[in-house]
Amino acid sequence: MNADKSRLTTAHDGFDFLGFSFRLRKKRLYLWPRAKAVKAIAMKTREAVRSIASQASLADVVKQLNPVLIGWCTYFRVGN
Repeated sequence: MNADKSRLTTAHDGFDFLGFSFRLRKKRLYLWPRAKAVKAIAMKTREAVRSIASQASLADVVKQLNPVLIGWCTYFRVGN
């Protein structure tokens, strides 16, 4: 266990774990993607779009982007 990354906290104070931010609001635990995860998917999307030739058809663009976006959405679908 990494002592620098580990700490004792409460749900009210919130914590980050496996790409999610957990926070207790109105007696309910909410989780959503961390800002770092959102930045990472934005960069991957940007790289995928830049790698597509400018004369590519819309179908080619969709083929290139779908695996990136579907994978990210599948992982984070359990969050808010």
